[in-house]
Amino acid sequence: MSSNELDSITGLEVKSRIFAWLDRGIIYLLMLLVFGIPLTMWPGVGDPTVPKTSFFLVAMLALAVLWGLASWLRPCREVRVPWVFFPLAFLGLVGLISLLAAVNARESVRSLLIAALYVELLLIIADSVRRRRDVHLLLYALLASGFLVGLYGLLQYFGMLPSPSYGVGPAAMTSTFGNQNHLGGFLSYMIFPCAMLFLVDGSFLRRSLAVLAWVFVLVVVVLVNQMGILFALLAGAVVGLILVVLARSRVQGDTWRRIAMLCLAVALVAGAVIVVRIEPGMGGRKDPAYSVDAKLGIANVDARLLFWAVGARMLSDHPVTGIGLGNYKVLYTRYEALVQSSRAAPLFPDVTARTELAHNEFVQTAAELGIGGLVGLFSVLGVVGAATWVRIRRSSYVSYALRDELILLTVGLAVATAHALISFPLHLPSSALVVCVLMGLVFSSVFGQTRLSQVVLPRCFWRGAVVVLVLLGTAGAVLGVRDMAGMLRFLSGYSELHIGHTSQAVAMLERSVELSFSPRCNLYYLGVAQARSEMYEEALESFRRCLTSCPADRAYLLYADLASQLGELVEAREAIETLLTSNTPADLRTAARLIQAQIEQLSGSNDVAITLLEKLLESDPSEWKAHLALGDIFAAEGKSSEARAHYQAGIALIDEKEHVIQLQLNSSSAIPLSEYGTITSTLRSLERERARAEEALRDLMRDDAP
Repeated sequence: MSSNELDSITGLEVKSRIFAWLDRGIIYLLMLLVFGIPLTMWPGVGDPTVPKTSFFLVAMLALAVLWGLASWLRPCREVRVPWVFFPLAFLGLVGLISLLAAVNARESVRSLLIAALYVELLLIIADSVRRRRDVHLLLYALLASGFLVGLYGLLQYFGMLPSPSYGVGPAAMTSTFGNQNHLGGFLSYMIFPCAMLFLVDGSFLRRSLAVLAWVFVLVVVVLVNQMGILFALLAGAVVGLILVVLARSRVQGDTWRRIAMLCLAVALVAGAVIVVRIEPGMGGRKDPAYSVDAKLGIANVDARLLFWAVGARMLSDHPVTGIGLGNYKVLYTRYEALVQSSRAAPLFPDVTARTELAHNEFVQTAAELGIGGLVGLFSVLGVVGAATWVRIRRSSYVSYALRDELILLTVGLAVATAHALISFPLHLPSSALVVCVLMGLVFSSVFGQTRLSQVVLPRCFWRGAVVVLVLLGTAGAVLGVRDMAGMLRFLSGYSELHIGHTSQAVAMLERSVELSFSPRCNLYYLGVAQARSEMYEEALESFRRCLTSCPADRAYLLYADLASQLGELVEAREAIETLLTSNTPADLRTAARLIQAQIEQLSGSNDVAITLLEKLLESDPSEWKAHLALGDIFAAEGKSSEARAHYQAGIALIDEKEHVIQLQLNSSSAIPLSEYGTITSTLRSLERERARAEEALRDLMRDDAP
């Protein structure tokens, strides 16, 4: 053998070893990603999805680079592509088409990028996981993360750790998720798949720890007290039993009954918990602040039906393109107003809940992507269902252990699908992560080659594909880092705003908006800071942008108020009518009526304004702003006695309100920063309005003097 041949063999051995190291590195990085995302949080950040998404985007860059390097050194240029990729690619194409109708195109692009990286994660798992041990390692990481997250939530449940929510009990179990429903959903998806960890071969200690962690997670899911999650678990148990019965193994030594008993046990647990929660006499938690409606994961059933009706109206208006990926939250208030005004009587008039998501992945997809999105989503479900069934049947002829594990993974996906009918798991980083991991494992080569396309690319195309994936990961990482930096700037600006440093707040919030690819609530607070700094034109523009990104009720109010005072009465009237047509909470409805009267007054319709203000005082005699507004109108019309009476009544009410606020400030109890800022801002506003009313009274007295 020549020296060149020896060198060639040595080079191949080196490449093979490096490839093997990188290949194992991918598995360990996947374990870190699965373990770390659910536990990621940042103190003070109100939206827990921001740090989790940022961590995911940065981790995906590292994963793409590692997978690219391994692919570069791979002996063959072959990649395993699961069939589910093709309907997912169709959904991506539909998402691009939805940009044509998107009010906020930046939100659509951001959502598309994040969705593409989740699909990339699925593909990497399906291609890289080749041994049963790898399946078990990822599930160990998932179970460990779920255990720690559940432990944190359990400590909040008993009041041993602080919670952003109130009291103790289910409502306090926000953990790192910000919502007990999100926590319970994430944990429920792993219950069936992780059950395989104490059925596989291994040391007694490892299996014992897996059993304890699994039981603990199940207990936390029960304590979360979400009926929708328990029904999803029951649906998953039924699916598991059906699969076990229909897919009995043909190999020698089949022990299918153990998995049947496992599924039956979980079904009985879920059923028992449901009975306990429905029947108070059987031990259901007596928490007056936690109603049966809240157990369903929303304020009440009517609210969810309203959310779905809004989504249906969006689909009817945009059947082809949808309203744009990620734009449901942008257009919700407008479409709720359309739904309510299109009926003789408002739909669900008692519902004042606001939402950013439809609480149903199918309704959300239909609203944002149109009919094509529904076709793509049902295609994904159809391909996953058919492919997993075929793989289960074929694995039954090979190994009952493989079949059992594949059934458990499939049941985990069934639980997530059932929960998606009343929640939004694909819009939560941790829940979407579990779905991608389970789907990637189901389509991995561990469970056979069927329903996998073996794609062989020429070297140039192969390397080009790797570069594209790395660039996609780089774009995601940049987005994640900038979003997190923007959030930190926002927190600083928010604090400065609430302690009264408005100029510093404006500077920090402007920087926050610049850093965020698709700014949302930071636009609202930037507008507030600019308005307090008397930058009214800039504040109006910030609120205008806010209505196309984060249209909260207060954004509509402040926008209409500023627009009317700056002479843009048509836009102001449109914003107020939108707000009043939708189910606005009572306190904000009062403020909206005041601004509506202000708009009518500025447009010259004093009679209409007087009628609105008098009706407002009939329902709430303590509304001092209405008295001052009537005083202004009567003073302008020369009706001195009426004006004087309303000014005096308004000043008296202001004095009462100032007295209450001063008592609150002088109390010994600590006041949160956000409340302190609101209180001091209200106090300054009251002082200004009283001074203005007193000056108007003096003017009236001078005019009346002989």
